[in-house]
Amino acid sequence: MAPFGYGKTTYVWSLIVALLAFSVGGGVSTYEGIVSVAALIGIVSAALGVWLSRALSSPLLDPVACVRIGLVLIPASALLARKAWGGWSVPAWMSIKSSGFAKSSRPIRRSSA
Repeated sequence: MAPFGYGKTTYVWSLIVALLAFSVGGGVSTYEGIVSVAALIGIVSAALGVWLSRALSSPLLDPVACVRIGLVLIPASALLARKAWGGWSVPAWMSIKSSGFAKSSRPIRRSSA
């Protein structure tokens, strides 16, 4: 018995597995690369801002570098949040409605002790 089937179907399933493996690997690699580049841009921006601020005796350049860092890190953090949650919606198991908490909550009674 062949590992993925008989005859030419072996090649078809091997092709599908290869495409999926390389697609997922390429996607993860691209994602990690984007995050790493964002971090590197932030570090270079901070160093350049501090250096230019001191070299040119202009206190305005340091805050400008901070704004640039923020403009790079905000989309990077949105990308990380989206990956962490698997999308923009809250999973059903985290919803208060599906947990049964809303049904079982009742006022707390104090004991007369």
